[in-house]
Amino acid sequence: MKIKPHLKTCAPAALVAVGLLLSSAQVSKVEAQSIPGVSESTDGVTLSISALNRVFDSLDAGFVPIEQGPVTIVISSPAHRLEVFANHLTLNPSERHEEGVQAFFEVDLEGWGDLVAAVQTAVGSTPYQDRVVVERQKVSAEVVVKLVTTEIGYDMTLLEALTPTVAFQIESDMAREIVETCLAFAALLPGLGCDGISASLARVEVPLPAAGTQYEIDASFLTEDERAVLDRFALPAAESQVAGPGLGN
Repeated sequence: MKIKPHLKTCAPAALVAVGLLLSSAQVSKVEAQSIPGVSESTDGVTLSISALNRVFDSLDAGFVPIEQGPVTIVISSPAHRLEVFANHLTLNPSERHEEGVQAFFEVDLEGWGDLVAAVQTAVGSTPYQDRVVVERQKVSAEVVVKLVTTEIGYDMTLLEALTPTVAFQIESDMAREIVETCLAFAALLPGLGCDGISASLARVEVPLPAAGTQYEIDASFLTEDERAVLDRFALPAAESQVAGPGLGN
């Protein structure tokens, strides 16, 4: 049996995708104006999901490795805390997927984290660790998803990640230490690109899940108004038995 991740335990990148649980709601102008918390503009339908405005910790985060010439920096975060202050989801019908909706999701957050980095070169690997600060900032992602009703709520399937990663700006003393190590090896390994390492470590990227990734959404996670939108526009399970090209089962 395939176990789907639950939205309440998503990693930071998936946290951005959490808001896309409303992305199958192709709401007309009249309908949008009748739902509290939903607005309509030329840019599309915009909603805010109240349950996301809270503190997230112990998330299963994965980061994109940083590559500078022959140097590869592998990053992980065993402990962290992110507080979400606000979120906005803007929806438009997808021109690329018949059953999907293109959605732009933005999150206003701040926090901290323990960052572990392994600097890998041809002569070996050197570990580093530091407490980093995530100053208050807005991060965003754009994807296309498909929503299907289930017995407990909904299944959300990621059809396409239009932005492959979510980028976070961080502040850390680790970059200075790694650059110093890089300069020490520069004589042995030409082309290390030490100058770019400091800038690269000020911005870490979390990859969005692959197409076909599914999330289970418990209806209790949503407000009554949010459920009303989903119930009106989500596909019944019986109509989605045959998966489209590229979708996981």
